[in-house]
Amino acid sequence: VLITIISLNYFSILFNVKTVTNLIIIAVIVFYIPTLIKPGLLKQILKVVSATLIILIIINFISVCAKFIYTQNSKSNISGENYNIVKNSTNKNRDIYIIILDMYSGKDILKQKFNFDNHEFINNLKKGNFYVFDHMYSNYNFTFAIIPSLFNFNYLEDTSFTDSSKAINEALLFQIARYNNYKIYYLNSWYFTLKEDLINEIYNTNLSTSLDIKHMFFSNSIFKSYIAQISLFQNNNTEQFIKNTINQHGKKLVVFHLLAPHWPYIYDENGNKNPEDIEMDLEKGYLGYLKYTNKEAIKLVNQIKTKTKNNAVIIITGDHGLRDNNILESHFSTFTAYYNPEQNYKNIPSSRTLLNFFIKAANYEFNTKIKEKVDKILDVYNVTEFNEDKIIEKIEHGKNATKLLKY
Repeated sequence: VLITIISLNYFSILFNVKTVTNLIIIAVIVFYIPTLIKPGLLKQILKVVSATLIILIIINFISVCAKFIYTQNSKSNISGENYNIVKNSTNKNRDIYIIILDMYSGKDILKQKFNFDNHEFINNLKKGNFYVFDHMYSNYNFTFAIIPSLFNFNYLEDTSFTDSSKAINEALLFQIARYNNYKIYYLNSWYFTLKEDLINEIYNTNLSTSLDIKHMFFSNSIFKSYIAQISLFQNNNTEQFIKNTINQHGKKLVVFHLLAPHWPYIYDENGNKNPEDIEMDLEKGYLGYLKYTNKEAIKLVNQIKTKTKNNAVIIITGDHGLRDNNILESHFSTFTAYYNPEQNYKNIPSSRTLLNFFIKAANYEFNTKIKEKVDKILDVYNVTEFNEDKIIEKIEHGKNATKLLKY
């Protein structure tokens, strides 16, 4: 029983090795000393321990099954738009790429936090005829909330409901795309359980965890690397999936959700692997990983433009900002750049939050008439305490977003 628990929780134990070591030392003291006082007590203690471990396995199994049933029967958590939006949509017959750079910070916060000017990345995109927003805010400060919100062009009904998989699988954006004969490709780097229904092909990266039975049981086990391969396509890595997707024929709507520059901050600005103590250190790891992400994003854009002969729509956006509780606006201040072949950005600059930008971009591309929403900033991370109206007021007046908002 003990071997079973260790093997199934191998990575969790490894990650918390110091805590586990301390627990073992305490257990040895608690169990060993009484045996010196009363011979035969060890056998009784082991019986109790074995029974407890068996009960824990049963509880674990019930919990996993309950979680699986819950995810399979979860609600979409989005107010549905009228189907007329789908059937009245038309498109301009070119590929659409949405590149999500997770936890990408706005330029003002980068300057304030790290004294870093992101002009090189921004200028590279502008030279490629992108419209780059001076200021952009996410409507939520957590991935599980903002992604389904953007793809459904609406706010969540309940921010305490954290499983967004169904809302993404049934997303209005994907319904519109399929109606207009697009194939949909999705690089999933988050904890979404995506299905090949509206989405044609899904690639779950090693950093994502599908909430199906095998992952629930084995995501922390010593067998993790073998189980993960069962869920992946014949593509053996993220780069290969990206390359294959770009080279696919036919109209494509592509979502590349990359867990960068989000922690773990795997690489420095030159692409060298960071030491483990830096991988989770915002102060030491974030900026270098962001610089590396910039370089890779430009490479990706060049690949797309070359393949499509500049005839593709490309959106590069953060899903939210970095989470620095000394600069509370940093949770929401993010980055967005937009390219369409006509370079028609007439109505785009007035967008101040991601949701309304996505609505405007979709209306332009598919000739839909999705109504814009009132700009809202919603804290679902539950670590900040501030007056959200203050940020909204700044957004409405287009003011610079660098002022500190402290507890």
